[in-house]
Amino acid sequence: MLEFYGGSSKRVNLDNLKSGVITPDIYDPTINRTFAEACEHYGVLVDPARVASPKQKGKVERMVPDARELYKRLDALYPQATLEELNEHARLWCLQEYGGKKHGTTGIPPRQAFEEIEKPLLRPLPDQPFVPATWRMAKVHPDQFIQSGGKYYGFPPPTSANRWRSVSPPPWSRFNHDYKVVRTYPVSSKRRMYLREDFPEYAQPFVPGSYASFLCAKAQRLGSQVEQYIRTMLESGATSPFVVLRAAWQSSKSIRLTAALARHRPGHHSSPSLSRVSAPSSWRMKRPRGSSHSPSRRRARL
Repeated sequence: MLEFYGGSSKRVNLDNLKSGVITPDIYDPTINRTFAEACEHYGVLVDPARVASPKQKGKVERMVPDARELYKRLDALYPQATLEELNEHARLWCLQEYGGKKHGTTGIPPRQAFEEIEKPLLRPLPDQPFVPATWRMAKVHPDQFIQSGGKYYGFPPPTSANRWRSVSPPPWSRFNHDYKVVRTYPVSSKRRMYLREDFPEYAQPFVPGSYASFLCAKAQRLGSQVEQYIRTMLESGATSPFVVLRAAWQSSKSIRLTAALARHRPGHHSSPSLSRVSAPSSWRMKRPRGSSHSPSRRRARL
């Protein structure tokens, strides 16, 4: 719309439609996020009209019957036309037919009044046009990554449980939390985007053995016996990739269980019973459902 007029005004008085105003209010209305970003991009103040007060936007209400009749006429004349073609016909109607007709109040055509009086008062448009952003709520996982759009993005510690993700106009993707930009990544075809300095050396992502080092470092904070138990579990299944992954999952589960017990029972992580626990062997590990081999369901007792 602003490109059609060739400039922007200081204020826009709009009706309370959902694409512009989410929650109407006289003093503090909730503006649609995309519409608010567009107005911020062009430097326009949003001034919604009062609810059920058509007199405050009389000029807008006056054009509603004309727009309705124009749509009926174009739909009858061009039944096979696309949306772009109908918009082009509507633009020509505004410039030639309606814009060239003498106005009953001013006595001059609307197009002439706009070009001679109103257009010189408009402010110039920015060099770059506005491109709507896509907003999503993304969860930050314990490994400091979020998954969105089939891609993985890394975050610095400490991470919050949830963050707003804004896919901004190319070539950037911005990640916000509490109205602050946390990370900015360039838009690319890569599936994994992260910074090495956001992760400690023992837990660099997508490196063989990094997840096991992460589990050991996490277990070390719970006690030396917990760390020894986790290392024994990880080292016991080094012959099979399935056993290694299963041991890593079991180790993570054990860490969460031990941490929960330590919060309710101080000193539980230093219990001597952990030192007597042997690492579970591969035949004690569960296999995924649907596997041709059905191992025993017995588990190691703590």
